[in-house]
Amino acid sequence: MSKENIRFEERFEGHPYTWDHNTKCMFLFLHEMERLRPGKVLYQRMLIRSTGMNLGPSSGSNMLRAVKIALKRTFGVPFIVKGNGDMRHYSIDWDNYDNCDALQQYFASDLAHDHYQYLMDVIPY
Repeated sequence: MSKENIRFEERFEGHPYTWDHNTKCMFLFLHEMERLRPGKVLYQRMLIRSTGMNLGPSSGSNMLRAVKIALKRTFGVPFIVKGNGDMRHYSIDWDNYDNCDALQQYFASDLAHDHYQYLMDVIPY
């Protein structure tokens, strides 16, 4: 197991019902971004809704920016962000991310899958 994979497991340890809103948003944001093929993007409005960022104490767009910054600081994930407002779109800069294999390995794990399923069941759409 690589050091980077351990970091993902450490950050997202325990059952998601014990996580704070920020941790849930970080997990779901990374999950959504990891599923993208290189060159594909997700629009801000879709990311906010699919990750439950519109349900927390801060507005969705502010929460999205905070989560992006936290993921950059915590895991070094470089993002490409272009556009404005709801038309702003996000993608991972795969060419400049040395830990992409660890990220993909973590989200391919049964544990990450179980966390994702639980969170999708409890987010009210």
